[in-house]
Amino acid sequence: MSEAKLVTLLFPVGGGKVVWIEETRMNNEFQTTFRLNLADLKQGTSRRLLDSPEPLGGDTPIHIEAANLKEDASALLVRLRLSGSGYFSEEWQVTLADQPQTSALEDATVWDGQSADGSVRAAASWAIMADEGRTRQESRDRRYGVLILATPGHPEGQPTWKLWSRNDLRFWQERYITSVSVAPDGSRVAYINPRGLWLYQVTGGTPSRRLELVPGKPLSFKGVVFAPDGAGLYLTLRRDPEGPPAIYYLPVDSGNPRLVQAGAQGLCLPRM
Repeated sequence: MSEAKLVTLLFPVGGGKVVWIEETRMNNEFQTTFRLNLADLKQGTSRRLLDSPEPLGGDTPIHIEAANLKEDASALLVRLRLSGSGYFSEEWQVTLADQPQTSALEDATVWDGQSADGSVRAAASWAIMADEGRTRQESRDRRYGVLILATPGHPEGQPTWKLWSRNDLRFWQERYITSVSVAPDGSRVAYINPRGLWLYQVTGGTPSRRLELVPGKPLSFKGVVFAPDGAGLYLTLRRDPEGPPAIYYLPVDSGNPRLVQAGAQGLCLPRM
């Protein structure tokens, strides 16, 4: 893994294991190379599971959004979005046998993150308002972002909020959530949407905005992850769309981002 040149995504999946993806894209869309790998940091080993995105949906370019290990560690579960499909995601299984096999999953949740003890898990999703319009365009405009939370009281997960009118839509409910992380103690969830970086208390309430994104401005960030002590967040930040990325540390409650590593992106903190 240390010699790989095209690593674009890293996903910790528990037990000291990390999914890492090598890819290049033509015009930032069509994948010209794609390799799905699983590394075991405890053993210092890595294996390649897929050499092509074709087993995960054919020739359509895909974007991997999340990855988990199956509870019995027999397979890797991934959530992906097909290019051009808007906010629709699909869930797939890749077995960890000597000859990996792929299959689509139904009614499965691939979690973006979980607390240190695994009792709280979160995933990004979207929903349509209850008063959705009759036309496709009206339905599209009425979509909103939502977190799916699994807690000891609701182990299968449930939506964090619902909307009944377009007039109720708030910035923290912007449609597409791009990154989710659960605090180690399971008390809150950090997520990024087109309007900023938000913190949501698992007990409920209105999310608070920790960093703001303004449409049309060059600042962007992604890949949020809680520090092991829960006191801060790491995220990848770009101050210019064409400029180099950098990893910053942001105290959870107050304070400005602090540079950690220039020219780097996509920090992940594996659970050992």
